Amino acid sequence: MRFSHTCKRVWSLLWWMLVILHGIRASPPAPLSSKTIHIKLGLMLQADDPWIHEFSMAMQAAVSNVNSRSDILPDAMVDLVPFTYQSDAQNAIRAAQNASDAGVFAIVGPTYSSTALSTTSVTALHRIPTCLPYATNPQFSNRTLYANLLRMARPDNFAITFPLSWIHSMGWTRIATLTSRSSYSFLRGTVRSNAASYGLTLLAEVEFDSNSDLTAALKEIGASSARIFLVLANREEATAVWLAAYAAGLVTKDYVWVTIEGVVDYDQTSGGTSINASLGHAIALKNAVYTTMQPDPDSRTTQYQNYEAALLAQAGSNAVDDRNGYFSQSLLGLRVCNLPRL
Repeated sequence: MRFSHTCKRVWSLLWWMLVILHGIRASPPAPLSSKTIHIKLGLMLQADDPWIHEFSMAMQAAVSNVNSRSDILPDAMVDLVPFTYQSDAQNAIRAAQNASDAGVFAIVGPTYSSTALSTTSVTALHRIPTCLPYATNPQFSNRTLYANLLRMARPDNFAITFPLSWIHSMGWTRIATLTSRSSYSFLRGTVRSNAASYGLTLLAEVEFDSNSDLTAALKEIGASSARIFLVLANREEATAVWLAAYAAGLVTKDYVWVTIEGVVDYDQTSGGTSINASLGHAIALKNAVYTTMQPDPDSRTTQYQNYEAALLAQAGSNAVDDRNGYFSQSLLGLRVCNLPRL
C-alpha cells in the first residue's frame, strides 16, 4: 500500500505508548459500552506535511483498534484530538499549549525535529508524555531535558554510522559529502570524526542551500575525484540533488550516491518532483538504491491485522497497490555486482 510503512510505524508507536502509560492485561475484547472513561490523545499535525492525510488516517485506525479491545485500556475510550499548525516555531508552540489546555493525557507528534524542538518545550513544562514518530535530532536524547519523551527513530548521530559502515563494507575508502545547510549541517562533524574509524578519507565536504541552484555544489563535488557521494539531506532535498546530478551526468555506473533518508520515487506527493514523475518509471527501475530501515512490527499478528483492516476500512479507494512506491519496496532490485569498488 502507498502508506504501509507509515501505518506500521503509527501502530507501533501507539502500542508502546499505551503499554508504557497503562500496562497490558490479557483479556478478551470488551463491548465499547463497558468503557466509561474518556481520555484525550493529542495529535500534532503540521499543515504543510505531505503525509498529513496518511498520518492522520493511520492514527485514527490505531485508536479505533485500541478502543475495540479490553487488553490495553479495559475501562477507557481514547478520543483522538488533532491540533494543526503551520510549520513555524510560534504556531507549533501555540498548538502544543492548546493541547495542554484541552487536557490531553499524551501527545503524538510533531513529525519533524524542527517543530518538535518547539512543542516539546511546552509538553516538558506540563509533563505531558510525548511520542515523536520520526524526529531524529540528537538533542532529544537528553533525558534530563526530555524525561517525558518517547522517540520511535534513532538519533541522527547514531544512525549516520550505518551508511559509513556500509560504505566500508563495500571496500570503498574515498568519499565526498554533500550536506544541506537547512536540515543536516550538524552531521558534518559527526561524519568527519567517524570517517577514519571506518577507513574512509573525505575528499570533499560540500554544502548546499535548499531551493537553490545546485550547479555550483555539484561542480565542486564532481571535481573532487570522489566516486562515492554521501548526501546528508532530507528526502525531498536528496531527490532534488539526485535529479540535478542525473542531468549533470553524475548518475552512472561509475558513481554511487548514498542518502540517509532515501529519495522520493512515488508520484502522489511532493508536487511531481519524484524520480518517477520527472524521469519516468523505466529510468527509476534502472537505478539501484540500498536502504537500511528499522524493522516493522510483525504484521502477522492478529492485533496488527485488525489494525490494518481498520485502516483499509477508512482508506477506501485511496488504499491502492503501490507498484510505483518506495525503492525500498517494489523498486529495490539491487545490482551490487555492477557497483565500482573505489
